Amino acid sequence: MKYTQGRYVIVDKKAIAKGVFDFTISCKEVADVAQCGQFVHIAADGFSLRRPISICDIDKEKGTLRIVFEVRGKGTEKIS
Repeated sequence: MKYTQGRYVIVDKKAIAKGVFDFTISCKEVADVAQCGQFVHIAADGFSLRRPISICDIDKEKGTLRIVFEVRGKGTEKIS
């Protein structure tokens, strides 16, 4: 998968358990070439390092990715 960087819209965000979040992100150019199990690197405001989060679902027709992650520190807490 080629390297793509940008700001993308979160079209759905929900807490599915304490400290566990489910995001659906609109990103057609990534959804077109991504595969489940690959990682996206999410930047948290105020942090220099990005957080790698695995893609768990892709809807190529809608151009969306779904990620599910657990808050494990200050960076993922900021993303949540």
